[in-house]
Amino acid sequence: MVGLETKGTETADESIDGPIFCPVEITLGVMGGKYKPLLLYYIEANEVLRFGQLRHLVSSASKKMLTQQLRELEADGLIRRKVYKVVPPKVEYSLTERGKSLQPVLREMGRWGASHARYYRKSIGHWQHKVDSELASGCSR
Repeated sequence: MVGLETKGTETADESIDGPIFCPVEITLGVMGGKYKPLLLYYIEANEVLRFGQLRHLVSSASKKMLTQQLRELEADGLIRRKVYKVVPPKVEYSLTERGKSLQPVLREMGRWGASHARYYRKSIGHWQHKVDSELASGCSR
C-alpha cells in the first residue's frame, strides 16, 4: 500500500514496524476499487452468491476484473470462497466476520450517494424506495 504516512504517531505498545498509515488509507486499501464495495454489498445482502450471480449483478465488470477483485477481497480476509467439487464447478462467496464489519461503512456510503444523487445528476431509480423506507423506519439496513 503506497500513500500518506503520518510520522510521530507511534505508541509504545505498537508491535508493527514500518511506516504509519492513515486509517482511511487502510480501509480504502482493502475495499477500494471500482467493484469491491458493490461485491461486498451484494454478497452481504444475499448472504451467499455464486460467481454467475455476481456477474449478473455487477454486469459492467469484465469476467477478468470481477475475478481479480474477488481474489483481492478473499486475500484481504473480507470474503470466503467455497469451492464444491462437482461438474460443472460450483463456487460460492460469502462474507467473513471482517467483511461483515464493513457493512456500516457501505450503508453510510449508500446514504450519502442517495442524498447527493441529484447534485451529480444521477437517478437512483428502484433504490429510492429502499432509501425512503430505511429513512422512515430509522433502520440501518
